[in-house]
Amino acid sequence: MSNRVVLLVFSFVICINCSSQPNKRTNHWYFGYHCGLDFNSGQPIYNNLGQIYSQSGIHGSSSISDTNGNLLFYTDGIAVWDKFHEIINYSYNQEFDPGSQGVLIVPLPGSESIFYIFGARLTESSQLPIIYYTLDISLNNGLGGIISTDTLLQSYDATEKITACYHKNKNEIWVITRKYIDDNFATYRITSDGVDPTPILSPAPDRDFSYGPDVRGYMKISYDKKYLVACYYGGTHSDEAYVEVCRFSPSTGIVTFLHTFCLRNSIAPMIPYRPFGCEFSPDSIFVYISQI
Repeated sequence: MSNRVVLLVFSFVICINCSSQPNKRTNHWYFGYHCGLDFNSGQPIYNNLGQIYSQSGIHGSSSISDTNGNLLFYTDGIAVWDKFHEIINYSYNQEFDPGSQGVLIVPLPGSESIFYIFGARLTESSQLPIIYYTLDISLNNGLGGIISTDTLLQSYDATEKITACYHKNKNEIWVITRKYIDDNFATYRITSDGVDPTPILSPAPDRDFSYGPDVRGYMKISYDKKYLVACYYGGTHSDEAYVEVCRFSPSTGIVTFLHTFCLRNSIAPMIPYRPFGCEFSPDSIFVYISQI
């Protein structure tokens, strides 16, 4: 693989969606079956306080803390819980079912109180575009309240994957998802004025998502913001089990497809591994791919 991006294969996956943010924004994780991890001590400390109960165990979730590492809220894409693990009351869209990497929290640039909660649906669920809630953490004595719901209509065919990184200016934010009917990566820009509903579209390979599990898997931007990697589990269709490698431009939001590869079992080469999770090393030299 070019530019020293080296592939390593693991037999585990961490089912948590988390974008890189400054300070201690990501020090609390809640996911899976009432699972919680606190990283404030420098080591992950387990707790069972989380209210998320993912029936499959592989649906996305997202958590966010303040810049000092104090939990603010977390979500499974269907409901939102405050720092005391109580549901924040709101009329949530009950038709929405989050995908494998289907939930993402990002702050509004320049604001200390406004956050966006994005959701990409499960492929087999209702034909909903990307949904996002706006949450004001200053409401309800600092416990937060959701003030609006919106959709990104051009993401009508986006499922399973949603991730984010900072713009080159280190203030604005890019939110990236994957469209499967139009076969594009869609990059949305978030500025201090809010979410721009018109995405930057970048051509992507044709992936047949008529079989829901085939396109499950994670998508990640490298920490130097030069690469994007996306995994496709493949389901019962082994010829659809792929990893896509792309370049990414943090100044324009454009994704440039480079190539696709399969992970092969060294004992039985005709049987591919089914890639699901992915993560870059902090120096962006290595990318780690996991399978389930």
